[in-house]
Amino acid sequence: MGFDMLHSIITLVAAFLPSASAAGPTFPSKFHGEWARVLTDCNSRGGENVSGFTIRASSITYYEETMELQQVQVRGDSLTYTGKLIWADGEDTSSGKLRLSSDGSRLFGASDTESLVRCPA
Repeated sequence: MGFDMLHSIITLVAAFLPSASAAGPTFPSKFHGEWARVLTDCNSRGGENVSGFTIRASSITYYEETMELQQVQVRGDSLTYTGKLIWADGEDTSSGKLRLSSDGSRLFGASDTESLVRCPA
C-alpha cells in the first residue's frame, strides 16, 4: 500500500473518531456552582446574584453578564481562562484566574485578598 493511500485511510478513520475538543473547553466540575461574597447573598441565584456569579461547565453568569468560555488551563486547584463576555450593550474578551481553597469552600481570583464563598446547593 502506497503512502498516499495509507494517508487517505488514516484521514478517513480520524474523521469518524470522537474528538475531545468537539465539546469545547469546560471548567472542572469542582469549580461549578453558585459563589457569593457572603452566605446571605446566596439567596439570589444566577443573574440575580449581584455580589458573585454562577460557574457552569462552559460559562460564568454574572449580574446582567455572561462569559462564554473559550479556553481554560487547569493546574490542580487553580485555573486560567479566556472567554467572550456578553452583556446588553455588546461583548468583549475576558480573562482571569481562579483558585479553590483546599476544602473547596472558597474561590479566589487573581489575588488572595478577596474571595467568594460557595453557596449551598
